[in-house]
Amino acid sequence: MTTLALNDLADRLPSLEGRVAAVSGGGGSARASAELFARLGAAVGVLDVDGARAEAVATGIRDTGGRALALVADVASESDLERAAIELDERFGPCEALVNDAEPAVGAPLEELALADWDRMIEVELTGAFLSMQVFGRRMLANRGGTVVNVSAAAGDASIADSPGGAGRTMLSRLGAVEWGARGVRVNSIHVAKGADPIAVAVAAAFLSGDGSSYVTGESFEVDQEVRTR
Repeated sequence: MTTLALNDLADRLPSLEGRVAAVSGGGGSARASAELFARLGAAVGVLDVDGARAEAVATGIRDTGGRALALVADVASESDLERAAIELDERFGPCEALVNDAEPAVGAPLEELALADWDRMIEVELTGAFLSMQVFGRRMLANRGGTVVNVSAAAGDASIADSPGGAGRTMLSRLGAVEWGARGVRVNSIHVAKGADPIAVAVAAAFLSGDGSSYVTGESFEVDQEVRTR
């Protein structure tokens, strides 16, 4: 989708003006979410293990008039995440909207997947989401308000690279919704079909992070053009 189309879309969505967001992952739907959040008025921390990729996204946002900061961190490292959260605190303020969309660079059939790759997949998809929720969630809980969106592959489209960790993210979302709902923090998940437009994922993430979904928590949203039976 072109920049013009993204700008046009942003004009039709509720504002995120004044919000501080952290988006993990520097490509695909994560990049789209960071760009859309910024166009909706949020200050965005772009969090990625690849510093050059995070900076490229942040620079692109700033070049179009938005506010963004590149945050270099491995989501599987609590110390990396804490350092990133402090950087975001100092530049824009505490995180109010977290989007967990980091993906592992792993791809192999189940029977060929190396144990090291399996471990990394779980570290990024599940442990990374858990640690990110802890580090950024503590700030939201302290301020009695915030949102978390966990992104994973839709059922039926998942590969070994993301299905176990993605399923874990969904359950983590439900747990967070139950424990944090009464304390002002909403947690939801998005399931993304193979080939889905990254902008469609970003729109769903923006909705779940905004005031229009203030009564929505513990839900799983499908970004898919097909109806699936399970």
